Amino acid sequence: MLLRLTALLGLVFLSACATITTSPSQDLTVLTEPPGADCRIERNSNLVATLEATPGQVRIGNSTRDTTVACAREGYTPAQAVLTPRFQPMLLGNALAGGVVGVIVDVSTGAAARYPDTVQMTMIPTSFASPEAKAAYFTGRSTEIRRAVDVQVTTIRQGCRSGTCDTEVAEAEASRDRFLTELEDLRQKTP
Repeated sequence: MLLRLTALLGLVFLSACATITTSPSQDLTVLTEPPGADCRIERNSNLVATLEATPGQVRIGNSTRDTTVACAREGYTPAQAVLTPRFQPMLLGNALAGGVVGVIVDVSTGAAARYPDTVQMTMIPTSFASPEAKAAYFTGRSTEIRRAVDVQVTTIRQGCRSGTCDTEVAEAEASRDRFLTELEDLRQKTP
């Protein structure tokens, strides 16, 4: 009986370990508009991976630290995105089951966190054929951003099952406002 109980407890503790149930690395898809950009993926100023031309996919190690994706293409302004890892719920199993060693292993291997599977960036042309072409480009981008956030807000409201809906909507709208401000700054700086 004691042997069975010990074996059962061992399985409970092992099943809580995120390193066993999730990989310490993941595939990251990088998309740029326009395609054909060269990208560098860095963490703590160290090169993690390179991508010779977008769209493409690279394998990166998971970490609890932010990772930067920087892409460049001739004739366009460079684009950069910072990927912030998200907590993996499996780690909670370790904490609840008292698996301190498992928590330490998960954090040190990166299994405690995961990055988004896809990063998408738009690179702005460095020049335009005419003022009208420039105006049309930036008006189109602004409209795309507004539409995307409208869809995101609708999705949040339709799927809301908790009291955090207003906060999530406010975050989406604040993100929209930041993007529109950045877009306007780029419009002002682009000849």
